Amino acid sequence: MAVAAHPTPLDLTDLHRFVTPDGALDTEYAQLTLQMRSRESPAELFDELHERGSLVIHETMDDARAVISDDAIARAHAGSSVAIATATNEEAADLNALIQQAHAQAGHTKAPVVEIFGSDLLTIRNGDRLMTRKNDRDLGVANRDLWMVKRVHRSGEVTVTNGKRAVKLPPSYVKAHTHLAYASTEFGVQGATVQAGHGIITDSSSASAVYVSATRGRESNTLHVVAETRLQAREMFVNAMTREAGDRGIEMKRAGAARDLEGTAGTRTHTDSQRAQAAWWGVDVDKPATLPTASSRTSTRDLDRENETARKKRPARAGDATARSARDTEASQAARDAADARRRIRDRGQER
Repeated sequence: MAVAAHPTPLDLTDLHRFVTPDGALDTEYAQLTLQMRSRESPAELFDELHERGSLVIHETMDDARAVISDDAIARAHAGSSVAIATATNEEAADLNALIQQAHAQAGHTKAPVVEIFGSDLLTIRNGDRLMTRKNDRDLGVANRDLWMVKRVHRSGEVTVTNGKRAVKLPPSYVKAHTHLAYASTEFGVQGATVQAGHGIITDSSSASAVYVSATRGRESNTLHVVAETRLQAREMFVNAMTREAGDRGIEMKRAGAARDLEGTAGTRTHTDSQRAQAAWWGVDVDKPATLPTASSRTSTRDLDRENETARKKRPARAGDATARSARDTEASQAARDAADARRRIRDRGQER
């Protein structure tokens, strides 16, 4: 749960945290977040979030990233603070490169006198948002602390501040245990309070991760789900709201076992040891494989209707994707360069 994972318990019942665009208290959204915390009626909660635009459905993950990065970049140019919760560190690094470039172009950050990289292989600029990833009592920093870069020194040291105190980080710590923090994993954004928040719900998202992703922004919070239909998106959301954080590894193992054994049922004989190992992850190797079905609350007719609607929309969405490619920016190239650099390091056997 979010409270247990954070050193300082979060106030999960504060109805005065969220505001509307005109500055009034957004008590409606506050009540929805309390429902999210209690996990009551997740299907109805999904419908309410979707209707008010607080949950958006995308056909592909690329579509979701494009919407998130476009909004974050626009807010960066306007000087607004944004927190983005992602499923992986690699995805966070790609988004960090895009948003850092936007802050640089808007003049919110300045180039350092000497280049120094964090563990994500992105250059750290004066004014960047940085996260420390290792407890160090001598330095006075902790894992997942958030900082603003005050100055990058010629020595490679980096002075950071959290508004209350300043700390000078040595080059060795910076390179191994810091990274940009405009986007982070669900656990990384926990405790952050910004003007706008984004979160991506996946098959491995837990209820606490969804709650954290949906409550970082004061003025705006948007959850993103990748699915072909609204019914499929609702099922993914409901599953996430019934999943504990510790269940993620089990789900991945169960899926892996099913993939490993896919197509073998009825074509070979399994040993008792193989059956026992598969059963541990909830897979019956002697049962014929079946295609996934919709939730029992979803009729086949409704699912077929939404699938047909999704197929009709694909040409238009493909055109949108082509248009986005045509508007590719220098920031997008920066993200790809960073990803290529990480791949080259992994290929050399030097993965951080």
